[in-house]
Amino acid sequence: MSDSISVTPGSGVSVATKRINGVDHQRVITHSERKRILVSPAISTLEYSTGFSLGLPVTFADAFRNVGIGGVIEEVSIFSKSITIDELEVIFYTEDLVDPGLDHVLFSPSLEDLIKVQGTVKLSASDFSSFDDKITGFKSTNIPIMGNSSLKDLKAKIIARKTFTPSSIDDIQIGVKIRMD
Repeated sequence: MSDSISVTPGSGVSVATKRINGVDHQRVITHSERKRILVSPAISTLEYSTGFSLGLPVTFADAFRNVGIGGVIEEVSIFSKSITIDELEVIFYTEDLVDPGLDHVLFSPSLEDLIKVQGTVKLSASDFSSFDDKITGFKSTNIPIMGNSSLKDLKAKIIARKTFTPSSIDDIQIGVKIRMD
């Protein structure tokens, strides 16, 4: 029996060895892919009170490499053209909620829906910066997401945690940076 084998690494794979008891053993090191996805929820220009849903749920299409395999949300970003945002919360899930909630209503999920939540990120005033008349907020995260058995999509619901009023229906964009496992 041979002590070594020939390996030709594929794209994105490195071959390394580790010496154990004087013998080199081959190891494979894979490099995770990262993906940024940006979506724009349709919202109203009415005042949003604390706990209200901003728009309908958003879908980050093809967030994961393969059906049933998840990844890690590494960063959440919020962009606004003109409003001052003090505090938002983003709720992530992969399975459809029974009652996803409508735009501009108090988000009050059932226990059945809460079980589907895979992580939340709260962006507070200290996470936002103003540039002229535009606002941007970033939050580093490390939320592992289990893949859905039939979809590659990630879904999210945005919740106001302080009262504010958007100036237009396309005022907010939300982005995620995902490391695909």
